[in-house]
Amino acid sequence: MFIDSLSTKKVGLSMDETMTFEQCLEAAEKGDAEAQFQLALHYENGQGVPKDKELAIKWTRKAAEQGLARAQFNYGSYLATRVVPPDHEEAAKWCLLAANQGLAEAQLICAQIYFAGVGAPLDPKLAVEWLTKAADQGLAEAQYYFGRNYYYGEGVPLNKKLAAKWFKLAADQGFAVAQLKLAELYFIGDGVAKDKKLAAKWLKSVTDQELCEDTFNFLEASFLSDIVSMDKILAAKWLKFAAEQGFVVSQRAPR
Repeated sequence: MFIDSLSTKKVGLSMDETMTFEQCLEAAEKGDAEAQFQLALHYENGQGVPKDKELAIKWTRKAAEQGLARAQFNYGSYLATRVVPPDHEEAAKWCLLAANQGLAEAQLICAQIYFAGVGAPLDPKLAVEWLTKAADQGLAEAQYYFGRNYYYGEGVPLNKKLAAKWFKLAADQGFAVAQLKLAELYFIGDGVAKDKKLAAKWLKSVTDQELCEDTFNFLEASFLSDIVSMDKILAAKWLKFAAEQGFVVSQRAPR
């Protein structure tokens, strides 16, 4: 499984609307960790104050040093993506602190770090342990990647039935890539009983979501003609998206 460790992911970017910038600043300067974190978000988002990357990082670190898990995770993300050169080892340390406090997003990133060996030694067994923790907490993205692990036998024994189970858990939460994968599995009968009606159902569940490169990747995997046999309108929409992005979609006779 390959994922960019500590990409641009951050948590807690929704502002606490009950606290103004001035209130956050006053409480933050008195050492309140939550206020320090909220103040960092004000500077990050330019809410009530001009955007200021350096001050966002400064206040995030202050909150992280007090043990606030969301701040620890965000500070790790800053170290991996917002400083030059990136400090992946230090980023991984902060992410691990947040993961040990039970923050599911941090647990997922720890899994990615140990799978990729970026910021920490390559350790597939430890990666699976962290991925399991995040997936068991109901984090849809972790459930999807756990499904991928079982589907390809990466770090765990290959088991396509279990893969389908985890894909469905993520799909039920509206995770688009999982919905696409589940549609593919039902269409070809891989890990589940072949069922084109269920395949079409899961394909249609993505129609209200923004089309993205993941959709195109699915087109390449499943081929447009397969989708046409289930939903011509949806297939046309996806083909239009692919053309606009300059992608060339492979086609073959329907199965």
